[in-house]
Amino acid sequence: MYIVVVFFFVFGCAFRATTQAPARAKIAVSAEPVSSSSSSSSSTLADPGLRRLLLSSVATRIDEEYGDDDVSKNLRTVARLEAEAAEARLGLLVEAVPDLNPRHAVVLARLAAWFNATVRPVATWKPPRVKEKGDAVLEDLVAHLLEKYPDVPAGLRSAPWLAGDADEERVAYRFSRAYESVGRGDKSARDALRDLAGIDGLTKKAAAAFCQQPADEKGPLPALRRAQCEALGLPSWVADSVCRARCARFFAGDERFFSHEALPWIARHATDLEGPHVVTLAVDFFEEMRRADPKYSTSGRTPKTVAAAMDTYALTTVDFADDEPFLPNPRGLRPMFKTGATIPRGTVVAVPYDDPRNGGRGPYRVGAGTDRGAIPSNLRVEEIRSLKRLIYEGTQLDNCLENRRDSQIKYLLRARNRVSSFWSFTISGDSDDSMPKHILLLEVWHLHDGNIVRQAEGPRPRTLPSPEAWYWMQVWCEANDVDWTTWGIYSRLDQIRPCDPL
Repeated sequence: MYIVVVFFFVFGCAFRATTQAPARAKIAVSAEPVSSSSSSSSSTLADPGLRRLLLSSVATRIDEEYGDDDVSKNLRTVARLEAEAAEARLGLLVEAVPDLNPRHAVVLARLAAWFNATVRPVATWKPPRVKEKGDAVLEDLVAHLLEKYPDVPAGLRSAPWLAGDADEERVAYRFSRAYESVGRGDKSARDALRDLAGIDGLTKKAAAAFCQQPADEKGPLPALRRAQCEALGLPSWVADSVCRARCARFFAGDERFFSHEALPWIARHATDLEGPHVVTLAVDFFEEMRRADPKYSTSGRTPKTVAAAMDTYALTTVDFADDEPFLPNPRGLRPMFKTGATIPRGTVVAVPYDDPRNGGRGPYRVGAGTDRGAIPSNLRVEEIRSLKRLIYEGTQLDNCLENRRDSQIKYLLRARNRVSSFWSFTISGDSDDSMPKHILLLEVWHLHDGNIVRQAEGPRPRTLPSPEAWYWMQVWCEANDVDWTTWGIYSRLDQIRPCDPL
């Protein structure tokens, strides 16, 4: 069992918890007794906004700490106990810092949810005498709770303050736990950072550079990326470009690859790339290629040899501002990127419903010697990681996602709860002026006993996948151990429409 979705009600509010990351440590539900009156607890969570913040932080901790182990079977009980204990701790924190603004509320909710035991109790803290309270008072409280030793890097101190979406919440959690271990004296800053990035994912020089940096207003992860660039002697404009890449928002899938291959490649070829935006593109491109193929390497590649693939990647990458991001699928399903892809000679594709009995033209002979799938093309299968990107896909296919709010909400809820992931299939020719065609939108359900295809649709008015799209769907599914035989189509088919070769 790789994913558990739990819904229960705590203090009248629905709480969601899913498992994703490998288990790193069992959560001690009551590391030390917490004394708090029931009146304090009830008044603390009288504010619905504060309640949501607390439960969101508890959910992040559950996600990060529990993996595919026996304790997951009792996740409902664990989550309830965690929420109750966190509420009691939050009551004490709010009493200590009663004048809350929204930013401070986030920090207090995280302190309550993420740390069962602290270096010192809240009760022994005395607020500093400052003219303007602002952040200084809360910063002093955080240091009181987490720092036995004061030599904590500024980048780690910024972790509990990081604001943002679910990706940033996870980054904040991981860096906050590193902050705790350094503040307690359990680990050196270098060891704590290397644990974050994987033991081989961070060089000694980069860790030292991070410890010397001031806090980055965008959070600890951009600061770490700048430190990695500094350790390689990269100029500031390159570091700025790297910090605009996705790896500055969340940890790369393979930190060792990023640190030892992707970033050194950028260091060697930055001056050969056409400006800062291409540096950002290259970083994202390499990370995507590594996700698609764990054996992918930058060794032996030059800007010239990856230019065409990067152009295709850029054309099929769409990002939106002010968007709701989705967390990555919980099963480790990988994207796919193929250049010069063709379908093997002699392949026969049978698209369901597309047969003479229903007025269709299948089965189809595809591949070399036919007009379908014989011309080398660039194929990309990309996980859709945000709401607007999902709606954009619906626009390209002219389906119900484009303008039907009920469909958008239905898919959004499934993505939020990570019971589904959505995948975009695009294909383009090898010529420079060939624009990508959106050929398939695939929904995969993540069930207890495996991953299955829920639905797969091509562009309207046909809606049925084309023979080429159906073939590549099978290839991707088999590479990721997804059962495609469960496929269904949920749009109305008045007739089986023909489709031109791609």
